[in-house]
Amino acid sequence: MSKDIWSDQQAKKRRSWDHPIVRTYAQARISYIFTHFAEKITSCLELGAGDGFFSYPLSTKLSELTVCDASSSMLNKNPIKTQIQRDIFELGELKSFDLVFESNLLHHVDDDVLALKLMADYSNRYVVLIEPNPFHPLTILLYFLDPNEHRSLRYRKRYTEQLAQAAGLKLLDFTSFGLAPANRCPIWAWKILRFFERRIPLLGIENIFIFKKIEQ
Repeated sequence: MSKDIWSDQQAKKRRSWDHPIVRTYAQARISYIFTHFAEKITSCLELGAGDGFFSYPLSTKLSELTVCDASSSMLNKNPIKTQIQRDIFELGELKSFDLVFESNLLHHVDDDVLALKLMADYSNRYVVLIEPNPFHPLTILLYFLDPNEHRSLRYRKRYTEQLAQAAGLKLLDFTSFGLAPANRCPIWAWKILRFFERRIPLLGIENIFIFKKIEQ
């Protein structure tokens, strides 16, 4: 994976974490995810946190959030102060967290088997992945148009569950979610699509995987 796939110019084109569409998009997913935790989650490592689409809503649920990204351009816009600028494969020694979370990172890495194993290693309870739904038309379109999206069709339930099992994780919940791309959705379309920011089996724009670490 590129050390910094987001240039300053690219980062400036993205909506900020506090944009109304981004806030609603992220909060809906985080609220759904946290209903699946059997115990209180207090600490989280967010990998590929970028400019903070999920960082703020995560921070409202936790007492400790560490955000990590390879891109300084993106982290400069992230509202969370506890930051690590590193590639996922160069994290080094860190303490374990109740939750390790990523959104749209796994399909950008060269070795997703190793990446998921590392996520499991840094977690003592849960690992959550949010990745493009390979059956959604926009995912398929971007696969052909954007070189950075050439691995986006991988993350079907069966494939991802097999990766997770090899990493010592058990699937607790899987669903597709939402219809609108937070960074690309026009305001006029959002007025309709915002009512679909919820669980939409098979048809949602993204897949949410919630895993629990298997006790050794």
